[in-house]
Amino acid sequence: MTALQTQINHLDQQIDTLNQSIEQLTKYVASLLEERHQSMTVPSPDLIGRSVRSSSGGDSYREMMMESKDILLEDDDTDLGMSHSEKVMSPELQIQRLTAQLTAAYNRIAALEEQLLSKRMS
Repeated sequence: MTALQTQINHLDQQIDTLNQSIEQLTKYVASLLEERHQSMTVPSPDLIGRSVRSSSGGDSYREMMMESKDILLEDDDTDLGMSHSEKVMSPELQIQRLTAQLTAAYNRIAALEEQLLSKRMS
């Protein structure tokens, strides 16, 4: 295995680990918000708006989070007419893409941590 492939595999593993961390943090923040919502005597307009949007749109919280600008989604429709050789990305492009996803995941974790800390402070 080449050093480049090893680096790609390492970045891929880091992204998987970060995605798991983000999912755990998201669940934790959602549970804290739910606890806060249940302990309140009068629901805040922010929580009412969030619950109305999620129930009327049919989107779950996870789906809403997956639509984040920080997450790069795979677009399966764009490569329907491409041959196999056109679908394969160069190793440099793979590294750039994985690095971008890793950076986005780190930024998302930082944002979730800030949100969690602000909820604890209030």
